[in-house]
Amino acid sequence: DDDADPGREAEKIIISNTIDWDGLYLRADLHSVRPQLAKLLNMVAGDLVPAEFREKLNKRYQANLLDQIGYAAGFLEVRQILDKLGIRLPLFWRFLIRNRTTHSTTII
Repeated sequence: DDDADPGREAEKIIISNTIDWDGLYLRADLHSVRPQLAKLLNMVAGDLVPAEFREKLNKRYQANLLDQIGYAAGFLEVRQILDKLGIRLPLFWRFLIRNRTTHSTTII
């Protein structure tokens, strides 16, 4: 069943419509779904997505991953400094800091 395969469904949409690739990128950015769009379009046959668009999206996806790693590293560094000083953040504050730096809802 093609409907269960997101890549095939995306291919059908691309084939049967004229895609405004610049508009799609802007909307994906506006709604903060560029990584999800990159993952989806990486399932689509290469010739259906303009190479420049795919490259732009994948570069931003990679930059986003590097940003997330940097945020996590920064958080861990601050947490380690506070731990060495014997300062324990209340659970709620640890949750907020983690949520704002990694966009994760995991409580640490």
